[in-house]
Amino acid sequence: MRTDQWFVAYTYSRSEKKVHRNLCRMGLEVYLPVQKVRRKWSDRIKIVEVPLFTSYVFVHTTRPMIPRLLGTDGIVRFLSFEKKLATVREEEMELIRRIVSEGEEILVTDQKFRKGERVLVSSGPFVGLEGILVNEHGKHRFLIQIEGLSQSISVNIPDRYLQPIRRSGYASRG
Repeated sequence: MRTDQWFVAYTYSRSEKKVHRNLCRMGLEVYLPVQKVRRKWSDRIKIVEVPLFTSYVFVHTTRPMIPRLLGTDGIVRFLSFEKKLATVREEEMELIRRIVSEGEEILVTDQKFRKGERVLVSSGPFVGLEGILVNEHGKHRFLIQIEGLSQSISVNIPDRYLQPIRRSGYASRG
């Protein structure tokens, strides 16, 4: 019985695209989330694609394959926590894909959630997601924890799309 899971390959600096190509050539299902950002040089401004998670490439495979994949050019190791290989649930992968597909500005942080109100997205492209609302530089940002990575994704979501999550019979106020 084959039990494929999403594992996280940790790559050498700026080797994400090379690792993605190498793993695809091996016939594996691989995902490298990228976003378009503006980069300014002294003579021009250009829009470039950069990995959403620096040095991470997602690989859909089995645990027994991991030692063989470690020999792939550009891979340093596979992400693990407390000596256990990190896996990302399919639901989390779908969430990452949805966020990337929206093309909104995305910030990635390894910080745990800041204290704030738990909210539910009630409409818009991220309807149904729960997370923590934080206020950053006057913008409303919504943080979503990706458990398998111990990282968070932060996107701008308009106030009108959010509603407080009611707990224990009381409502939080914004």
